[in-house]
Amino acid sequence: MHIQGVEEPEIFQVQKTLVQNSIVNVDSSIPTDELASLFPHLQDLTFPRLVSNQVELLLGQNVQNAFRVSELRYGENDNLLPFTRVLDGLCGVTVV
Repeated sequence: MHIQGVEEPEIFQVQKTLVQNSIVNVDSSIPTDELASLFPHLQDLTFPRLVSNQVELLLGQNVQNAFRVSELRYGENDNLLPFTRVLDGLCGVTVV
C-alpha cells in the first residue's frame, strides 16, 4: 500500500497492513492551536483544523519515515509537557 498526505509531496510505502473493525477514540490526542497556546514552548505552532476527528488510517512504527522528528522542544520543569517532539511528515506538523 502507498499513502500520501493531502498536501504532502512524499509518498510512503506500507509493507504490512492490518484491518480493524473499530479504533479507540483519539479525539483527546489530536493537537489544536488552542491546546498549543497553553504551553509557552508550543505557542508558535499551528495545526490544521480537521473536518472530522474520525480515524480512517492509523500508522504505526513500521512507517517510521512518516514520523520524522524535525525539532525537540523543552518546556519549564513544572510544565505538563516538559518535552515535546515536533514531527514533520505525512501528517504535516504534529506533536508527540
